[in-house]
Amino acid sequence: MRAIVYAENGPSSVLRLVHRDLPEPGTGEVRVRIVRSGVNPTDWKFRARFPLAHDEVSPGQDGAGVIDAIGPGVETLAVGDPVWVLLAQHGRAHGTSSQYTVQPVERVFPLPSGASFDLGASLGVPAVTAHRALTSAQDGPTRLSPGALDGKVILVAGGAGAVGNSAIQLARWAGATVITTVSGPEKAALASAAGAQHVVNYRTSDAAAAIRAIAPGGVDIVVEVAPAQNNELDLAVIRNHGTIAIYADNGGSTFTVDILRTFWLNVRYQFVLLYPLDPELLQAAAEDINAAVASGGLQVGRQVGLPLHHYPLDDAAAAHDAVEAGTIGKVLLDIDRPVEATPAVTPSFSSTPTNHAISPDSGRHWADQGAWQVAPGVHRIPLPLPSDVLKAVNVYVIETDAGLTMIDGGWAIDAAREVFERSLRQLGAGFGDIDRFLVTHVHRDHYSMAAALGKEYGADVALGADEKATLDLLNDHSRPRTETPFFASLVSAGAAELAERWNQVESAVPNQSVWLYPDTWFEGDHEIPVGGRTLNAVHTPGHTAGHYVFADRSASLLFAGDHILPTITPSIGFTMPPAPDPLGDFMASLTKVRALPDLRVLPAHGPVAPSTHARVDELLLHHETRLAKSLATLAGGGRTAYDAANQLTWTRHERSFDELDLFNQGIAAMETKAHLELLVARGSAMRTTASEGVVLFATTPDLPAR
Repeated sequence: MRAIVYAENGPSSVLRLVHRDLPEPGTGEVRVRIVRSGVNPTDWKFRARFPLAHDEVSPGQDGAGVIDAIGPGVETLAVGDPVWVLLAQHGRAHGTSSQYTVQPVERVFPLPSGASFDLGASLGVPAVTAHRALTSAQDGPTRLSPGALDGKVILVAGGAGAVGNSAIQLARWAGATVITTVSGPEKAALASAAGAQHVVNYRTSDAAAAIRAIAPGGVDIVVEVAPAQNNELDLAVIRNHGTIAIYADNGGSTFTVDILRTFWLNVRYQFVLLYPLDPELLQAAAEDINAAVASGGLQVGRQVGLPLHHYPLDDAAAAHDAVEAGTIGKVLLDIDRPVEATPAVTPSFSSTPTNHAISPDSGRHWADQGAWQVAPGVHRIPLPLPSDVLKAVNVYVIETDAGLTMIDGGWAIDAAREVFERSLRQLGAGFGDIDRFLVTHVHRDHYSMAAALGKEYGADVALGADEKATLDLLNDHSRPRTETPFFASLVSAGAAELAERWNQVESAVPNQSVWLYPDTWFEGDHEIPVGGRTLNAVHTPGHTAGHYVFADRSASLLFAGDHILPTITPSIGFTMPPAPDPLGDFMASLTKVRALPDLRVLPAHGPVAPSTHARVDELLLHHETRLAKSLATLAGGGRTAYDAANQLTWTRHERSFDELDLFNQGIAAMETKAHLELLVARGSAMRTTASEGVVLFATTPDLPAR
């Protein structure tokens, strides 16, 4: 295996790339194939200053990868499990700066489903240190979870650092109010992105006065990186019985304590060092961190204030130098190429996955349950879905004197109904207070709950008139009830085998009983009075034929449904009955919305986003790029959409078609057909229909017109 090692203390030039034998795990150990290694300040400090306990050392305390071998007695992990590693080089010769590392099982933790190796390698020392600091107070808590820090005020010194970033995210996930101190505007922006509600620039303001104005009773916990510099500030803002948790000695290794002053404050100084920490505390921290990761409460990337900096393994010296120089963000070594799990989401290209996105209205993962105010009189309620592919669907409550107007209703399942009812109670309301549902489109996760509650409570349910064809098809008793309504679309795309397999999937053959008709049909673009506001109902076909968005220009809001999503692009071509040119319709609808004023995006899936204009521009560019790639697949003669889809890559991870699951292969085939149909409409390609309705596409010179 390839490994970075050093055999003497010194500058980064002592690091060497070598080849070593593959290590074997012993009793209670596992071998991890490292994909990413996280570089921490302790790595360069140990290399530069600490005497070696071994003939050579491979640095790296943190990393993430896949277990490829286990020793006797290991029962909690298995070969093939994605994992993250903590304190890998503590007391051992070889850490994570190598292709493989053998570790005791108690230092290796499962990586939650959907979490990237970048995130896994960024946990370790920063996240566990932050967890320990946040759980070290006299009056607790000793564990973190949503609500564990409700009512607490946390001051994070240096909110743009790796530990500071983890502390902000974990504290916000646990319900705390977070104040952070920074030295400049760039770091202020990063700390805000991490979720800090209050950011104090200590170089341009009276930090103590600013913090006391926010927290007159004082802060409960200080997460401190530079005690020698900040002790006076900490004592000026700490509450009685507060805790100053110190995890580093930036700015000086000693400081003076005014004993009498701290007596009167009953201050607790809690020093935090992971190496000698009780293993039970490490295990508890890892469990809580995994819970935060799984819920989207702990992420990495510039969008949450922690930019990532990647270096190849053979450039480890530069990575060490970057950390020593104080690079803002997280430095990672790319050891290997990840082999990731098969996706179950529609193709995406945003840098922020939907299942790892914080919404600014809640300051939490966007799917966290509750009634979150996005504007005066407007609340977002995330409702669960039958699967966790998209995590949740957002429905929106508009309060009026006459009752509640809902934008969308969710999927008619018991779990969603219970969350819906509980969230309305937060607003002092119930289902009987809903006056009407304005539904963006006919898909089950938007329409079926609205239809059911409208029938039960008498609320008016309104839907786009062009969705009637879909409801007619679903309620057609002559249609085979064992056949997916997308059967013909899949066959025309050249995916007859997929169509037959879809017929074997229960959820692909919708239950007729939930497809009720609405009370009101939307037709054309028009205004809808809603209490004291006016919504512009804008017809936006593409995702479905009858899709509508609702613009509240006075409040600068767009209730966007699935038309504009902040982190993914909606599926195109997944319509019944099939539309002739769904992508052409979708792009025309995007251009139509782009002509409106720039509004905040209130999407059906994902966090609230700041700009319709910016997101529409991204979506249009994405599909133009996709059109060019789709055209390139037609070189050499006639192709079915299924053939073309097999030549394309999918999702932000550029996965091959074969890596997609059954459902997403069908979606991919139909979406590819939508792109090819638009190329035909533009004159860049031509089509002909072969036997059994299969459509063949080719570039214009290759296929004569019919």
